[in-house]
Amino acid sequence: MTYNVSALQNASTVLDIVQYANDTTDMLLFNLFMIVIFIVLLMVLKKYDFEDTLLVASFFCFVISLLFRYAKLISFAYPIAFLTLTAFSALYLFVVKRRL
Repeated sequence: MTYNVSALQNASTVLDIVQYANDTTDMLLFNLFMIVIFIVLLMVLKKYDFEDTLLVASFFCFVISLLFRYAKLISFAYPIAFLTLTAFSALYLFVVKRRL
C-alpha cells in the first residue's frame, strides 16, 4: 500500500493532518483509539466497584466520542454505543443499588 504524503502539503491545521491519518487507515485509527480509552479507563478505575467504573468510563468516552464525531473522526455508532452503556449503567445503579 502506498501513501501520498504530498497530500499533507495542503494541510494547514493539525486537524487536517489527523483527518488525513484517519482517512488513510479507513477510520480505524480513532475507532480503535476510542476502544483503548474505554479499556484504559476501566483498568485505571478498577479500585472502585465495577458498576461505578462502567458508568464513569462510558460517560467520559461518550463525551470524547461526541467531540471526535463533531470533527468527523469516528462514526456515529460510537456516541450512541457509549450513551447506551451510560444509560444502562445509570439505570442499573438506580434500580439495583438504589444510588446515583
